[in-house]
Amino acid sequence: MANSVTLRKLYEGPRHLIVMAKFNIDTTAEISDSVFVDPVGSGTCDPVPVLVASQCLTVEQIWGSISSMAVVLEFDAATDTPIWVVSSGNSGEWDFRPFGGIRDASGATPTGKIQITTIGATANVSTGSIILKIRKD
Repeated sequence: MANSVTLRKLYEGPRHLIVMAKFNIDTTAEISDSVFVDPVGSGTCDPVPVLVASQCLTVEQIWGSISSMAVVLEFDAATDTPIWVVSSGNSGEWDFRPFGGIRDASGATPTGKIQITTIGATANVSTGSIILKIRKD
């Protein structure tokens, strides 16, 4: 089998979106720049959230549980902008609402997408889940 990232939209309202990713690593290859959320409607999270041109995404909360790898969340751009790293053996909740969240501040050619990359994945051992609560600004 191949590595997989299963995406699921848990909630979408006019101002917020909650999405989940489940990871299964079956090969020695890493997952690189897999699209988690695509705000313009061509991503892999079905049905895909659609934002108007003036909106961007702000990550308010992350819940995660990861085993035997690290997962990097990043905003896609010419040079990707890191959001957060959920490391191996680390599970918990990270709440960024007290300071307004982590907004997409990608400088050059931002796409608005949120991507996932794994680091140190081990075949048939690494697994995990991440849930994001995102505000539509």
